[in-house]
Amino acid sequence: EDEAAVVVDMGSFSTRAGLSHEDDPRLHVRSLVGRPKNKLRKASAPLGVTDLCLVGEELIAMSAVMRHGIKLRAPHESGVVTHMESAEFLLDHCFEKLGCGRGGRVERRVVLTEAAV
Repeated sequence: EDEAAVVVDMGSFSTRAGLSHEDDPRLHVRSLVGRPKNKLRKASAPLGVTDLCLVGEELIAMSAVMRHGIKLRAPHESGVVTHMESAEFLLDHCFEKLGCGRGGRVERRVVLTEAAV
């Protein structure tokens, strides 16, 4: 049996992801990644931020005070991926939410859209 491919449209503002046999993407996430500002401040970062990054709405839901110790980064600038680590965290988040990622691997085909130039 041929499994449906994961389709990801990683835009500058938001990322949409789903499976190729579905009519609409099942996941809509802000294209925003947050991590502690520096390794020395990890101990004082908000609870749960010391060993992972936060993605999209997880960051938006935090108060400004809690975001103070977190460096926010978008993976794109003007439609071009400029921060690969943030793009990787965002993709991992999508694969996990779709139930397709296991141990850092995706066992399905993946289709990424590309911006028109």
